[in-house]
Amino acid sequence: LKADGGAAPAVISGPIATLASARPPNPVQDFVAMASPKSPGTPQMRPPGSEFEIQTVTLEERIRAIGAQTSFIEAVSRKRSANLLFVGSISGLLGFLFAFAIGFIASQTQGTKDLNGKPFKSGRSYFPSTVSEMVHDPGQPTGKVFFAFCFVGAVFIFKSWYPMQLRNAYIGDDTQCCGISWVTVRQFVPAPGMMMLSIIT
Repeated sequence: LKADGGAAPAVISGPIATLASARPPNPVQDFVAMASPKSPGTPQMRPPGSEFEIQTVTLEERIRAIGAQTSFIEAVSRKRSANLLFVGSISGLLGFLFAFAIGFIASQTQGTKDLNGKPFKSGRSYFPSTVSEMVHDPGQPTGKVFFAFCFVGAVFIFKSWYPMQLRNAYIGDDTQCCGISWVTVRQFVPAPGMMMLSIIT
C-alpha cells in the first residue's frame, strides 16, 4: 500500500503475466497476413487458434520449389501434346481405312451394273480411282465416315501444338520461310488443310 492510503500497482508474474501481455486475437488481421504474398525469408503466420509457430522460407528453397513446379507443368504439357498428336493421327488414318473398306465392299456387292442398268462387259464393277472421288458424297457412308474421323483427327492434331511442345519437333524460330518460322508453318498448315480436305469434297 502507498503512504496516502492508495493501493500500489500490482506486479504480476508467471503464466498470468504471459496471458496479460499477449496480443488479443484479431482474425481479420491474421487472415490478411496469411493471404498477403510473402517475400523470401519472412515469417508465415498460421490461422488463428492453431499453435503459434514461425516458419521461414529461404531463397534457395523457394527457387527449388518454383523449379520443380515449372518442370511438372512442362512435363504435363508435353504428355498432353503427345497424346493429342497420337490420337489425332490414328483418327485420320482410320478415316482413310474405313472409307476404303466401305467403298471396296460396296463395289463388290452393289456395283455390278453401269448407269444404264447393264452389266459391265469386263465383269468387274467400277472402283473409284481416288479417295476424293470415293468420299465426294457426304450422304453416303464413305463420306460420313471420312468426314467424322478426319475432322476429329485434324482438331486433335491442331490442339496438340506439337511443333512447339515436343522436343523432337521443335527446331526454334530462327529457321524461316518468307519471314515465317517453320514451326508456325507446321502448326497452321497441315492440320487446317486436313480440316478443309474433310469438309470440301
